[in-house]
Amino acid sequence: MRAADSDSSSPRLVVATRKSPLAMAQTRIVVGALKKLGIRCAIKKISSRGDEIADRSLADIGGKELFIGKLRRALLDSSADIAVHSLKDVPATGGNEFANVAVGFAEDPRDVFVSAKYESLAAMPPNATVGTCSPRRVALLREYFPELKTVPMRGNVQTRLQKMQDGECDGTILAAAGLHRLNLIGAGADFPISEVNLNFDYLPTDKFIPAGGQGMLAVEYLSRRHLSDDSRSDVFDKISRALSDWEADFRHIAEHEFARIIGGDCHTPMGVYARVDEDNTYLRAFYAGDGVFRKTFV
Repeated sequence: MRAADSDSSSPRLVVATRKSPLAMAQTRIVVGALKKLGIRCAIKKISSRGDEIADRSLADIGGKELFIGKLRRALLDSSADIAVHSLKDVPATGGNEFANVAVGFAEDPRDVFVSAKYESLAAMPPNATVGTCSPRRVALLREYFPELKTVPMRGNVQTRLQKMQDGECDGTILAAAGLHRLNLIGAGADFPISEVNLNFDYLPTDKFIPAGGQGMLAVEYLSRRHLSDDSRSDVFDKISRALSDWEADFRHIAEHEFARIIGGDCHTPMGVYARVDEDNTYLRAFYAGDGVFRKTFV
């Protein structure tokens, strides 16, 4: 009885998330960390437009806002207290209405080439097809593997793997973080397609530069909550102190600043990856606008 009474008096937050398997896996990571802080959580599953429309590229249907828009509306109408996003889905530009109470939970930032036919991108013959709708990945493939063809392919991780297995492409490229969080790669992997032997080839970040924020999560809330007399502002302070990752914060600031300067959005063929080493931050980035591939190391 005491345990129940104690539990009922502890803070309780409503956590907004997309319904996709990967979004749910990421939200459970955050909720698990919050529970360790003594914060009870209720998960609010939201169907995003980005998940509902899977037959067109994000650039054609409104951009990454389709992934986070409904979650942010839940914050605005107070039906949720915080939202969990893949950091790479959070725009680099925009107002100050929303803020990250925590950034981190960093996973492997690399991309992974996946195929049942070929061991690597280099092993693919001319005119073999790679399924992707990402302008960044298309630009990198054109730069380093111009003999290959790209075909549009969207959907959640499992959907894209199934489409590949159904013959829509010879291989695809996915974020390593998503494959890891869904336990789809490595020993004991729980792959959804039976009797399929897949090849996984991790692509190096010095050549296949990731999207800004790739592999990290953002826990977002309304900025005004922190400044108000809302009793939960103390909870947000507690979350920020306990869950924020200084190295992830440095990466986040550097990568978002590059994207902001470029004016990058989901239409922009660009990648940026910041690596923190003791007192220094090293930035790798590329931009392929106007048909010219530009790469920089800082």
